[in-house]
Formats: sequence, C-alpha cells, structure tokens
Amino acid sequence: MAITIRYGKRRKEEAATIEAERRRRGIVKCLDRRRHETMANLAIEFGVSVRTIRRDIQILSLSYPIVTARGAQGGVSVLEGCYYDRSYLSESEQATLEKLCTVFEGKTLIDLRSILRKFTKAS
Repeated sequence: MAITIRYGKRRKEEAATIEAERRRRGIVKCLDRRRHETMANLAIEFGVSVRTIRRDIQILSLSYPIVTARGAQGGVSVLEGCYYDRSYLSESEQATLEKLCTVFEGKTLIDLRSILRKFTKAS
C-alpha cells in the first residue's frame, strides 16, 4: 500500500518561497565571485527562465549593489569594491598591520600588504 502525502496550497507556496530565496542567495554568491554575468547564463545555471532571473535581480537590487546593463557587454554586475560575504579589518586591526609593514621586509612585507588589500574596505 503506497502512502501519498498531499501538500496543501500553502505548503507549496512556502516551498516555492524557500526555493526562490535559496536561488537568490546563490545568485548573489555567484555575482560576488564572478563580478559580472549574463542573465541567460544565470538562468541556465539555476535551471529557471531568464524572466525568473530578471525578477530575482530586480528584487536583489533593492538590497544589494547590483546593476544591470543592456547590449553586447550587458548583463548583471556588482558595483566595484562591494562584496557580499567578505570580512573586513577594523580600523584598529588595519592600523596594527600598517605599523607591522614598517618593521618587516621581503616576503613577509608582501604578504602583509596583500592582507591589507584583501581585507580593507574600499574608500
């Protein structure tokens, strides 16, 4: 005897909402990594229509620094210097590393400057 579980309309709507939120988080992470992508490529990657991606981007652009452009070089981009899931140094941490840069040289100095570039907010 097979048991059939039937989800009500409300359950289906909740599942669709959860799926959309998961997809949008994925889009933000993807754009954060790549910095630029076409809507067609995003649609293929996430298995939805371009229209769905367009709606997702419209919703995401209300909360994230995402811009769109038309044409040959068009698509979806994240504003330069903005990162979704990035940790930054506090002013105190940054000052400490900058002081250390005056003490060290060679590979250690190169590594310290690299850390400062990666984890200092763009001004």
